[in-house]
Amino acid sequence: MSASRPRVLILLLRRDLRLHDNPLFHALSQPAHKTSHLSHLLPIYIFNPAHIEVSGFLSSPEQKSPYSECRSRIGGFWKCGPHRAKFIAESVWDLKQSLKKLGSDLVLRVGPPDEVISNIIRGLQEEGRADVVGVWMAQAVGSEEKKEERGVQKAAEKGGAAFKSFEDGSYLYGLCVYPSRT
Repeated sequence: MSASRPRVLILLLRRDLRLHDNPLFHALSQPAHKTSHLSHLLPIYIFNPAHIEVSGFLSSPEQKSPYSECRSRIGGFWKCGPHRAKFIAESVWDLKQSLKKLGSDLVLRVGPPDEVISNIIRGLQEEGRADVVGVWMAQAVGSEEKKEERGVQKAAEKGGAAFKSFEDGSYLYGLCVYPSRT
């Protein structure tokens, strides 16, 4: 790593698409996570073809998607319906606008997260543009999401970047204890 090149921390955002309660942005504000050795943050949102149909991102209707349709293994139902897809698109756009107001931006990509992260790290480092020092993401509960996290961790570590995952507190809100009805 070169001392003169930018030192980048990638923030991989998934379902936590608001600044005010995002665990990654919260962690950045805590003294326990010293970031003085960084020069840049690179917030990224990846439209994962395993979670949402991405054929709409193709440049023409005749082009064939490199990914399978985003359907459930059992039943063949769409994993993400039109209302959820609209909600995700609007949330990503709102986050992008919020970051722009702070003088930042949100990089948008399509593909499996481990491949996208690997390509970004390789692209920044091979071109000598930056040293990627870390990849942060929020944890998730589902088995597919855990597999995704392990893939991103492997990609980060292979690229020489430290990996860190943070607990997403939004899952905890559903674990409220209610008084019994006696």
